[in-house]
Amino acid sequence: GFTEKMKVRELRPYQVAQIQKLVEDESIIVNDPLRNIIKDNINRLIEMKCYRGIRHKLKLPVRGQNTRSNANSVRRARYY
Repeated sequence: GFTEKMKVRELRPYQVAQIQKLVEDESIIVNDPLRNIIKDNINRLIEMKCYRGIRHKLKLPVRGQNTRSNANSVRRARYY
């Protein structure tokens, strides 16, 4: 069985196989397909020109974070 405090390196090969089988059987989206879905969702927001899409396009924080003191590194990176 599994415990909540188990580390990945403590898993036996048959336990890893159980996890892989569970992910495949439940049709959980992982890795590249998940990245593509997220990218498509962001592009859809940008095309709609909604507030969140504009923030993504300008590379500013999307979820209401302050930009006066934080997010300076992100804003500075755009100009170089």
